[in-house]
Amino acid sequence: PEFHVGDDVFRREKTVLKSVPLTRDALRQSDVVVIVTAHSQVNYRRVVANAPLIVDSANATRGLGHAEKIARVGAPLKWSTSR
Repeated sequence: PEFHVGDDVFRREKTVLKSVPLTRDALRQSDVVVIVTAHSQVNYRRVVANAPLIVDSANATRGLGHAEKIARVGAPLKWSTSR
């Protein structure tokens, strides 16, 4: 599918965003993968194994490891008791 954005007060240039299959190569070539909504059809283990950086706002990657390359938006901070 194609998504048309722009030509409004927030973004002046018209832009067409195209969906691509989540292949291993597509994930590896990406700069960042943003997960907005969790879908049961997506293999998140493949995403975590191949994407260089992930922003996860749906907690879809919980428990899949590789915490060093996953930013969970809205996840609770782990506070240290020694400040």
